[in-house]
Amino acid sequence: MEIGLFYVERLSLFLIPCSPCSCRFFFFFVLLLSFYFILTLINLYIYIYIYICIYLFLLMGI
Repeated sequence: MEIGLFYVERLSLFLIPCSPCSCRFFFFFVLLLSFYFILTLINLYIYIYIYICIYLFLLMGI
């Protein structure tokens, strides 16, 4: 995930100064960034859900 964010940052640093329509690229960058954060939150919720399920399973087993 961090590697993807690193590439997005590098790409935006290259695109924003070079292009005449930098607003569109900036909007695209913000969209990508928000998509990245949404994916990170979904992964976090999935991990928390899995850990709670394992914990409850072990609790019920004991």
